[in-house]
Amino acid sequence: MKLSSFCAMLLAAVVAASAEQFLLIDTVFEFSIQDNPPYNGWESHMNLQFSDSVPEDWTSPNYANGKSYVRYEIHSMPEPHMNSAFQMCLNKDNPPGSGNGTQWHMCHNCSDFPFPAVYWHEQELPWWTYGTADWSIMGTGYPQAVLKEGGSACSKPIASSWSGWEGHPDVSLYLPITVRWTTYIVAEGDEFDKPEWWDSDEWFGASRAGRRTSIRPAGAGMEVRHVHGAALVKLRGASIARASVFAADGSNVRSGWRLRDGCVALQAGIQPGVYVVRVTDTGGNRSARVVIRQ
Repeated sequence: MKLSSFCAMLLAAVVAASAEQFLLIDTVFEFSIQDNPPYNGWESHMNLQFSDSVPEDWTSPNYANGKSYVRYEIHSMPEPHMNSAFQMCLNKDNPPGSGNGTQWHMCHNCSDFPFPAVYWHEQELPWWTYGTADWSIMGTGYPQAVLKEGGSACSKPIASSWSGWEGHPDVSLYLPITVRWTTYIVAEGDEFDKPEWWDSDEWFGASRAGRRTSIRPAGAGMEVRHVHGAALVKLRGASIARASVFAADGSNVRSGWRLRDGCVALQAGIQPGVYVVRVTDTGGNRSARVVIRQ
């Protein structure tokens, strides 16, 4: 290892150690249709686990009035799919994870994700709280992922045993979803020491054969050029065999683009907005997506 590289790593370690923050959760999981004990029949709620770095006491330093930083890396969604939203809740039950004898149930606002991509969410603590939170033992609770209908002001779980079905009656338009979910908690008055990859839109897609493939929209495996007002999407070193175009709300765009000579062209007359282009190469073993802002 070069001395300069070693020094850089050492400096990064010192900076990370000095930051008053901790990793709440960092996990990849599939949110699927299931009975999720102890919430039997709550397809919209999934219990997760804290990372090993979560302290029991959140009062010193003062995380209770700090800030949360959330990153959703949505790997896959059904096709077609509905605009969806995620919400994280922190729970304390007796016995733990039972959903009974609730001491507190604390949730941040919803974050919409209309299509597979990377999304970020920041919010000050404390979040909306049911019950009485004891911050001195906050780390003895557990996190919970809640799937909701996107754009609904955080009011409609996809399904729950106490409120029945919400949103669109076809749950296959929401599930399954594969996501990498990462959350940091930063103490009051401190600055978030972001990991190097935090603001990157690099994420993972799955090929038809199931092989995991690193995807970087526009800049690595894909190129976007603007020609006479139109956006031209190309793969580096391959030709595009199949393509789909989606609007920001997740709806399929049927007109205003075409696939020709191994490239996708969003025509100049297409409605201005954000579009997601999904392509597969001629070998059938590569999937990629790029976000285009017209």
